[in-house]
Amino acid sequence: MIAGLAATLPRTLTGGLRAQGVPLNVASHVAHLPPVSTLFSALLGYNPIGNLLGPSGALARLPRHNAAVLTGTQFFPHLIPGRSLVVQQDYLYHHWVAWLHVTMELYADYFEYVCDTEVNSAVFLNTKPIPESVLRRHSVESLSVDERCVLMDRAAARFEGRKRDLLVSAKAHFLGMMTT
Repeated sequence: MIAGLAATLPRTLTGGLRAQGVPLNVASHVAHLPPVSTLFSALLGYNPIGNLLGPSGALARLPRHNAAVLTGTQFFPHLIPGRSLVVQQDYLYHHWVAWLHVTMELYADYFEYVCDTEVNSAVFLNTKPIPESVLRRHSVESLSVDERCVLMDRAAARFEGRKRDLLVSAKAHFLGMMTT
């Protein structure tokens, strides 16, 4: 994934920055920085553009609207080309993480299970953008216990053997916590 970004992100990022009035030399420099921290920031939902442009002073010289676009929540996520992967690090690790199972099933219309590490992590492919209205309306906290149980059952049905047992155990742990 890093190699793919290193090959495609510079052109895409340069074009997006230039469209908002960032000088070519600054846009090109920022776009050719190693993509590892940029990718990590995006996976965490953080927009690194302000920090990337800050040292050059270019952000401060832009019209207010352009600076707001670049540092807002919509600019950077759209620059990652292709499909994004989400690695749920502890998805298959312990029964304490039922919320991970619920979250990925809650957004199942936007993610596809790809693979796992056989030990703890599971990888999901983002298949389409999640509309902001869906993000605002859907949260694990807004679900009833019954709705969470349905989603946990759906997650467990994807696996067999030890992995399925772990997700069933996570559901039991969750239900036990709800009754204490």
